Amino acid sequence: MKTDTILQADVLDIIFDNRNKSYGAYPLRKHYNERLYKALGFTFLIAAVFYSFSFISTARVKVLDVGPEIIMGHTPPTIPRKPQEPKVPEKPK
Repeated sequence: MKTDTILQADVLDIIFDNRNKSYGAYPLRKHYNERLYKALGFTFLIAAVFYSFSFISTARVKVLDVGPEIIMGHTPPTIPRKPQEPKVPEKPK
């Protein structure tokens, strides 16, 4: 690269000076920002769609008021058992 064009050249052009620019690495690095912004936009779009589905699905759920007799997660009461008395060993004769 000529000394008068180095100051106006891009860093990528300086790195790929006298190298093969057509094999793939040069265009990938040259257009990296465009691909990055497309990928970020697509990711945020998909995240927004899934986030909006969470609001849509909760709006369709209907809550039925059946009264206080049904308590979710309540276990039935257990009957208390009497403690067993320990067995008294027989006295040797």
